[in-house]
Amino acid sequence: MRIVHSFVDSEAAVEAPTWEVRRSAVFPLDWIIEDVDCAQTPYETAFFRHWGEDDLINWERDLVPTLDQFKILATCPELLCAWDYIVGTHSISRVADVRNQYRSIAPEDGYADAVGLGFVKISQVFQTQWPRGAMSLRQGHPWADFDGRLMTWTHAQGLRWHVHRPLIPHTKYSVLKEG
Repeated sequence: MRIVHSFVDSEAAVEAPTWEVRRSAVFPLDWIIEDVDCAQTPYETAFFRHWGEDDLINWERDLVPTLDQFKILATCPELLCAWDYIVGTHSISRVADVRNQYRSIAPEDGYADAVGLGFVKISQVFQTQWPRGAMSLRQGHPWADFDGRLMTWTHAQGLRWHVHRPLIPHTKYSVLKEG
C-alpha cells in the first residue's frame, strides 16, 4: 500500500489535525507513506510517480481520517473506493454528481459515479487498466481537471466508486452534516 499525503506549509492551521493523525497513527510497516509538499513537488508528480506499482491511497491535507478508516480503504476489495466527506454543504458524492452531471449516490447500494479525490483508494488492478499514458497530465490539462477526467473515464467504462461512510472530518468545513 502506498499513501500519497499532500500538504502546503502555508495552510498549517488547516492541516494541523491531519498532521496529528500522521504523527500518532501506527501504520502497518509495509505501507509506504509519501509526504508531499505541494509547494516543492507538483501534486500530480507525486500521484503518478509510482502508478501501477501498488494500491494507492490519496490523502489530501485537510482531511482527518482515523487509522481504522485507512485500514478499511486498504482492505476493501473494490477497484475504486472513496471515503465520504463534506465539501461546502454537501457530501463529495453529491458535489461530484452536480459538477459532472452524474446521478446521485444511491444510499442503498453505496456506490457513486463520481467522487472527490480527497481520501480515495485506487487499486493496482485499476491502475493497470487505465495506464499512465492514458492519464498523463499533458499541457492544457492541469491537476485541477484530473478528477473530472478520471470520473469521465470511469463513467464511460461503466465503473462506479464504492463510497464508505460515515463522513470523515474536513478541516475547511467545521460542520459535518449529510446533505
